[in-house]
Amino acid sequence: MVIGKAILVLMIILLNLFSAAAAENDCIYYFYGKNCEECQAASNHVKYLQTKYPELQITEYEVYYNRENSKTLDQYFTAYNVPPASRGVPTVFTADSYFIGSKSIGSLLEGRIVDNVKSECPSLIISSTIGVAGDKNPSNVLDTITLSMVTKSAIKDSIRPGAIAFMLILLMLLSVRKKKEVHLRNGIMAIGIIAIVSVLFGMGLFWRSSAVFPKIIGMLAIIGSLFRIKGFFGTWRIMFEEIREETEQKIRGSVKYLHSPFGIAVISLILGLISFGAISEVFTLLRTLSEDGVIEFRAFAYLFYHAIITSIPPAIVVGIVYKVTEALENHAVKKEPHDDNKAETWRKHTQKVFKFVVSSLMLLMGLVLLFY
Repeated sequence: MVIGKAILVLMIILLNLFSAAAAENDCIYYFYGKNCEECQAASNHVKYLQTKYPELQITEYEVYYNRENSKTLDQYFTAYNVPPASRGVPTVFTADSYFIGSKSIGSLLEGRIVDNVKSECPSLIISSTIGVAGDKNPSNVLDTITLSMVTKSAIKDSIRPGAIAFMLILLMLLSVRKKKEVHLRNGIMAIGIIAIVSVLFGMGLFWRSSAVFPKIIGMLAIIGSLFRIKGFFGTWRIMFEEIREETEQKIRGSVKYLHSPFGIAVISLILGLISFGAISEVFTLLRTLSEDGVIEFRAFAYLFYHAIITSIPPAIVVGIVYKVTEALENHAVKKEPHDDNKAETWRKHTQKVFKFVVSSLMLLMGLVLLFY
């Protein structure tokens, strides 16, 4: 009999607990930031409350990568008279109160839910509020971006498929000409244009290209490199022997035009426009802020810094090609210091070997792009 009464009491207690939990139908707004250190604990606690109180109405807003949510958070900060120094994420708003920071949310929010008798959702029109602010992360995502983050982002973007495609085309263009001065001029021009396009893209002035373009360039590079490798074992004259002389002249004229300063500029611009398919998260964020009209000097500074870092790999390529060409010229002169004709023969021979090496590298890079 005693056992039966104990079981009955236990059942009544459990029923009351369940009813109490089910009755908590408060409406709360939860604002957090992706990759926000303080937000993780708060998010876990909010999920716990949702499980414990199934009728609890929780609306979540990510504010770092969603500008509309960020603007909404600022509106609620203003409506709830939250001091500027106390603003940040994670933040929870109820009908007449707010909690900022994971500690205040974890220790006080549930008590507020249980004690609260209102079921209204937070409003931008409110007469009086109470709130608690603790340790937090900035609500403005720009405040969370550091130089180290931009550097890592730029390094990642410097080896994205579009960047590899640009370096591949640059390598091909530079290896065709013999003069080191031409290599340096064309290389600097191409890198400068691609850096400008990068900044303008970060400011939201160009569209994001398809990820298919680098694969197309990779395929073309594979075909082109195979032809050039074939040329190493034969001659371009043999390859052109079945082509009419007029057509051959047009082809050579087109190639020469593409290597002119104007041709290099046009090619670099086109490559810049089609190379921004897959970009890093930080660069995407900076672009999103620009598109949303966020005008701050540090955002532009980050974009310029990002462009400089991503220009380092192609600059290294230009430097290597310049030095190799210089070494080949010096080698030819040393071989035949008193005979210009023989020196020119050596120069052509070493240039042919250099093109073979470059073509092999292009073939490898093309395969990487095709199967990236």
